[in-house]
Amino acid sequence: MRMAREFNRRHRGASITVDTARKWLRGETVPTQAKLRSIAAWLLVSPEWLGFGDGEQGHPATREACVDLALIADLHLLDEKYQLLAREFVSKLLELQDARANNDTGPQAPMV
Repeated sequence: MRMAREFNRRHRGASITVDTARKWLRGETVPTQAKLRSIAAWLLVSPEWLGFGDGEQGHPATREACVDLALIADLHLLDEKYQLLAREFVSKLLELQDARANNDTGPQAPMV
């Protein structure tokens, strides 16, 4: 089942089976809080709304946070050497950003 595969790709913890995903969809069982947070990040909704129907389904701040969590989850799926490369890339971007903020004469990134 696609849901189980996609969930397992995004969730850092223990994977689920197709049977578990089916039980969630049928309302026979409820995901743990950690799994619920992963599902909420995947679907760009708040965990409170997903778990209990409380509050707004999602709002810009929640969506941004969920996207950030999804990005972090995806980074954890990478092999160690690619995680290192991603860290180096982000570090360089931060250096460029700091240089611009300080009006340094350091390397400048092109405007996008």
